[in-house]
Amino acid sequence: MNRSHTMKLFDKNALPPKQEALCFANENLAEWNARIPLTDAEKADIERLKTKEEYFIQRFLTLLPFGTAGLRGEMVPGCSAMNRATVALTTLAMAETVLEAGGGDKGIIVGFDSRLHSAEFARLAAEILAVKGIRVYLFDELRPTPELSFSIRRLGCQAGINITASHNPKKDNGYKVYWNDGAQLPPEQAKQVAAKAMSMDFWAGLEIAAKFDAAAQKNLHILDRSADEYYFDTLLSLRIIPDLPAGAKDISILYSPLHGAGYRIVPEILRRAGFTRVTSVPSQATPDGTFPTAAKPNPQFPEVFEPGITLAKETNASLIIATDPDADRSGLALQNADGSFVTLNGDQIGILLLDYIIKGRLLSQSMPEKPFVIISIVTSPLVDRICEQYTIPLYHVYTGFKYIGEKIREKEDFGGETCIFAYEESHGYLPGSYCRDKDGVAASLLIAEMAAFHSTQGMTCADAIDAIYAQYGYIGDFQDAIIIHAADPMIKAAIIMEKLHQNPPVEFDGVKVAHINDYLSSTRTCLTSGHVSPITLSSDNVISFELTDGCRITARPSGTEPLIKFYYSIPAKNQKAALVRRHAFKAALESMME
Repeated sequence: MNRSHTMKLFDKNALPPKQEALCFANENLAEWNARIPLTDAEKADIERLKTKEEYFIQRFLTLLPFGTAGLRGEMVPGCSAMNRATVALTTLAMAETVLEAGGGDKGIIVGFDSRLHSAEFARLAAEILAVKGIRVYLFDELRPTPELSFSIRRLGCQAGINITASHNPKKDNGYKVYWNDGAQLPPEQAKQVAAKAMSMDFWAGLEIAAKFDAAAQKNLHILDRSADEYYFDTLLSLRIIPDLPAGAKDISILYSPLHGAGYRIVPEILRRAGFTRVTSVPSQATPDGTFPTAAKPNPQFPEVFEPGITLAKETNASLIIATDPDADRSGLALQNADGSFVTLNGDQIGILLLDYIIKGRLLSQSMPEKPFVIISIVTSPLVDRICEQYTIPLYHVYTGFKYIGEKIREKEDFGGETCIFAYEESHGYLPGSYCRDKDGVAASLLIAEMAAFHSTQGMTCADAIDAIYAQYGYIGDFQDAIIIHAADPMIKAAIIMEKLHQNPPVEFDGVKVAHINDYLSSTRTCLTSGHVSPITLSSDNVISFELTDGCRITARPSGTEPLIKFYYSIPAKNQKAALVRRHAFKAALESMME
């Protein structure tokens, strides 16, 4: 337990007995109201919360969990939520971690997206860092997350902080943290930040913020739009075939930033690359943290494309690109031959881009001497087939760009190889190593270039994906996210995952399991022979089932949301046949989770 003034904080796995916990939580609530007076609406919300005692205890007796991806939570009062107090405390812990690493003079970059309170939280973090004597670079307005990662590397900073909850609903915000290579915070430093926050006076961050003065102001440096030029130049250098024939780029493109940070950057990079017919979807073009047209501002969901599809039918556009609020993810909707539109999933976009990058680099003679590709362990097996066709090394890592960043560092920084593409199925793409996080801006540029290239071949992107299936065989790649409803849904998700590890199913929908890849125990088991072999990846809470008919089902808990994600790769004659299998597998999994 951490006692700070009258605030009493506990590890979420070591809470006191319920009645004692309720007493402490009420005391913390009283102190909160004394320091940061609650509004009438907040008081009413907390009174409703008290009827769910476990939730009330969690809100006012524990800290929001801090991991390698930082923080993410609802913007409400409480110790386990996103607000000025928790942002300030976390920033103070981050400052101490950077100072201990000797990075105060190297500095920290702070950015933010369009979410409610993002700019306020970013300014608060910057001022705390400045008071602590750290050189701070603060973007003057919202920027894409990948530009922050890129800028850490360009300026040689020790770390970076971006206030964003990525594609979460409007009620949430987050605190993404990066280290000196531009990748997400390594586990060692993440543990340090979490431990320091837990040991500090809960209000210490806000008290440091109150000391911001003219002397601290000298440590604060504003990054204006001139800083974007370095990012633009780098992205333009990533083009695969920049000198496409005249007229190839005269394609009509609709773009939606989903009310987020890509609103200015993406149209500008497309314009500089020579695409003159780019139109932003008007109803989604303005930054707005309430996301009025997208309850879930995620390009993974087809419904966010509806305003664009309506406009496309009026303007004859055949391509719609969307990025999420911090512009690190990108999505794509294509027009079919019958005039209807279809949205592609993350794997389909990734496969299209990979196919184009390889073919384009070979055509332009720009393939590096030692190229490699990185995907997650739940990414489509079609990638394996494509890389095998071109004898390009392929590395598999866990889902999450922190693992991709680690692999790039291992193979490129120390191994002399060159990353030509990395992606994960959740719409995150990186065509190089100039930054160490997914980049929706770069992906948007290459999607447009890819479409222009295929047009010179008399094809559309829809034709191109069909050609890939014809060459390598159809595999349906799908996801289901099953939300956990419980007082502590993250703990409930952990219990369900433990059951899958300890008592794994031996068949799904009547089809037997051939192999089980248990990444928690780092073992691969053949159910026919009983042979057990090691998995070389480090231990993680993931389990994968390979069926006798070639299907693969993988389960992993989300690190930021109360749900378990299931990934299916289903070889089939076509999408319709694969969907039938997908629905059967989902029903079987839901039955197991009851």
